[in-house]
Amino acid sequence: DEYSNPGSQTRRPNFQLGDPIFLWQPRSRHRLIADLMICIDRTPCSIQPPPWDPSSRQQQQQPRRWMPKFYFVPRDYLQDEYSNPGSQTRRPNFQLGDPIFLWGEAVMLIADLMESGYLMAHDLDLLRRHKPFHERPLDLSRRVPFINKLQDLVVQVVLISESVRLQQMLATFGVQSQTPTQVEPITLWPSKNLIRVQECLGRCDRLSLSGRPLRPIGQLGTAKFYRVPGRTVLCYPLLFEMRDFYLLHDMDMVIDEVRTNLLFLSTWWRLKGRPTFCFLLREDMIRAAGAKQLIAFLTSMRSGWVNDVRVLLGRAQNLLASACVDHLDYLQDHNHAFRDLPSVEELSVEKSFRSLMNIQGHAAVAIEQEEWIDTRRVESSNSEQLCQLIDTASLNMGPKTQLLHMLVDRHGADYVLPGANETVAQRLEEMSRTAGVQQRWAIVRYASAILRKEVDSLAPSLSNVIVAGKRIIIGSDIVIDRPLTPKELCQILYAHYPPGPSGKAVLLQELILFLGSLICRDSVLFRGIHYIRLDPLIDALDIELANVNDPLFGGCKILQNLSPYKVKSLIVSILDHRQSRHPYWQRRIDGCLCRVPSGFYEGVYGVLEACSGGIRIGHTLIEQHPCLNDMSRNDANFVFAVQSTLARETANPALRQMMVEALVIIELILQRNPELKVKEELDVLSIVDEAWRDFKIEHRLDGPEFEKSMNKFYETESVVSRGTSSFIAKSALNFLLKGEIALDQRGKEFGGSACKLS
Repeated sequence: DEYSNPGSQTRRPNFQLGDPIFLWQPRSRHRLIADLMICIDRTPCSIQPPPWDPSSRQQQQQPRRWMPKFYFVPRDYLQDEYSNPGSQTRRPNFQLGDPIFLWGEAVMLIADLMESGYLMAHDLDLLRRHKPFHERPLDLSRRVPFINKLQDLVVQVVLISESVRLQQMLATFGVQSQTPTQVEPITLWPSKNLIRVQECLGRCDRLSLSGRPLRPIGQLGTAKFYRVPGRTVLCYPLLFEMRDFYLLHDMDMVIDEVRTNLLFLSTWWRLKGRPTFCFLLREDMIRAAGAKQLIAFLTSMRSGWVNDVRVLLGRAQNLLASACVDHLDYLQDHNHAFRDLPSVEELSVEKSFRSLMNIQGHAAVAIEQEEWIDTRRVESSNSEQLCQLIDTASLNMGPKTQLLHMLVDRHGADYVLPGANETVAQRLEEMSRTAGVQQRWAIVRYASAILRKEVDSLAPSLSNVIVAGKRIIIGSDIVIDRPLTPKELCQILYAHYPPGPSGKAVLLQELILFLGSLICRDSVLFRGIHYIRLDPLIDALDIELANVNDPLFGGCKILQNLSPYKVKSLIVSILDHRQSRHPYWQRRIDGCLCRVPSGFYEGVYGVLEACSGGIRIGHTLIEQHPCLNDMSRNDANFVFAVQSTLARETANPALRQMMVEALVIIELILQRNPELKVKEELDVLSIVDEAWRDFKIEHRLDGPEFEKSMNKFYETESVVSRGTSSFIAKSALNFLLKGEIALDQRGKEFGGSACKLS
């Protein structure tokens, strides 16, 4: 009959065939919730909703009570509710004609099922995200996914002792560690091995793709276990790659860098699995003067906290299950890349550890200033005579280093010393290590500069500075505005700063390392600094060291004799603009750093727009055109042009800062009087000189000493009554009133009387 006359027959539901309830039918979902509510005997307060199927004969007659979305007070009763809060009855939102609030019903139903025991937490959260990280199931995937930041992130720390002797000594203080042999079958690699392995990533000879550049692996890359074909690898970070450098002799520096690395991992870790920090302990660390601080730091790590970072000490084999593991599958086609890579081997020494505890024999030598000789007196001596002088027992380490430097200049670092089975480079290495243990940092830096040492973590530090929007200037004209390899950067440094007693090339490497670390930790320190000039930065450190009276520096007034940690503390001190200093002292430091107020370069651009004759700074004239045509207000080229002119034309940093103050005041005057247009050139130095003359007249400063020195002016506060700003503002107004001024169209609209210089 249906085939003959389609639509003529009555449709029956599938229940007449004996089928069960179809749970996924959309039309019956609120009925399903109601039935489940009856099963668990829970009736939330509300009125009965409209029936789901009026024609159904199976509709139940008892009322259903539902979870409302909200309750409200009718408009007619609002005034009574305002008069007596809580006196009126709340109505559910169903009286407004709203449909059933399915989300609330579902959440309440799930909560009731969990409360009654019919539903467990792991039934809802199959990934066990409600549990701590160490209780979650191990993911056997070969890819490491990115996740959101974990609130309970724990940084795993593996302590690796270089030798059994060191392990036994640390155990006496309650510090449990492993040797490279005890870590097996896990292999310990330096991060430079990982660089060579990842060079194969993306390599394709057909397409002439060379693979990943030979750049160092950062902290996030060394915080993972790696599965390479046939082995599991753990890499220690770049911090402990500095064995060829001298920073590991400073235990305060090592401890501070470890704290920084742990904080960085806890802040920026976004991979599945915990980060693992491999702390490589060497015997030289215990022989150094700060061994007690290192042991105290290792002991404090057992509490589970390092500052605000949660840490977990353990064996590498036990921490592997909860760590982040990455698979380097692409190495199956490049077996040659890791076949002969060296791993960290256990140092074979005698079982006794007396030499490690003999701190008295390796005590630091307190030397405020190293003794150097005039090498011109021995230039006529031949190499054999120089070698005899080097072997003289009464000669200090400083003159010996100078004589070895002369041999390197004559014959190279591979020259074999007569009567000794070692080269000049080996003797310098030994002398550098001895000086590092004795904390004689001028000798250490001098010997490292002669050997042209470079630190591997230089490239990441330089990248951190560039990513933060800063630029580094070496010398007077070399601007570093892109990432460089350590070799490229060190070639520039050693070309500009040949080895000498100052050790400036390696000292600048230290500064770049510290700047990269500080700019990640606290970028507020670099506010107002766009270009970091390394030479003036050293001048600022010398100024701070000569004026500060901090017991940390022990009365030392020579920068080269400070330890790396003290140099870093000194950098933090000069960058912290919140410290109160003498005005002259502060102006000299700000002038060396080229620190300017916020919006300074935009203001100079506005001054240049108002001065058709340009701005003269010293002997250089910044012309209005083509600067305004080629550069915008926020152009980096304009910033560099203004800053380089200030740095080049004013050698005195205090005078440089006074010119910055003068430009700020002139910009403020022109900003309040936008109709002013100055036709002649604006000579900033002349304005400062006139302000100084007015200052001398008012304070009655007569004499030849005040004709050459403006120190009294520099020592005056700027924003106090009759301060330097008052005299500069008066001088600037005199220039604007004496010069040729043109009112633009906006001034003419006010009848030519819109100028408000007051």
